[in-house]
Amino acid sequence: MLAALDFVQGQPGVAPQRVGVLGVSLGAQIAIRAAAQSPGIQAVVADGTAIAVASDVPPPRSLKEVFYRIPSYLMDWGQALKTSVIPPEGVVPSISKIAPRPVLLISTGHSAQLPDWELYMGQHLYAAAGQPKE
Repeated sequence: MLAALDFVQGQPGVAPQRVGVLGVSLGAQIAIRAAAQSPGIQAVVADGTAIAVASDVPPPRSLKEVFYRIPSYLMDWGQALKTSVIPPEGVVPSISKIAPRPVLLISTGHSAQLPDWELYMGQHLYAAAGQPKE
């Protein structure tokens, strides 16, 4: 994403200080994490943001959601043990670094297993985002 940002900002007719990004699902996660790393991204639209690491998963509201978290933690630990690579910074701490640049969070999906999960994740990200908020 950061290489694409450099390319776009270097194009004729592009105002480098007016470049934003749009991401859906995994792309939303990447857009948020890239904006946290680069002040060159002036705005983010994130639709249905996917988690990056287990710590991104919102607090469980039910026993079902407790069990939903387990595979995420196993993947993080398994990756770290097998590859000696520490999991990357999550979406939740990354979104707090973007303010005061605008972030639009869109949550519209529906899951049979957890019907309001995407909305709950969006609320979790909104709570973690910096000020100002509308």
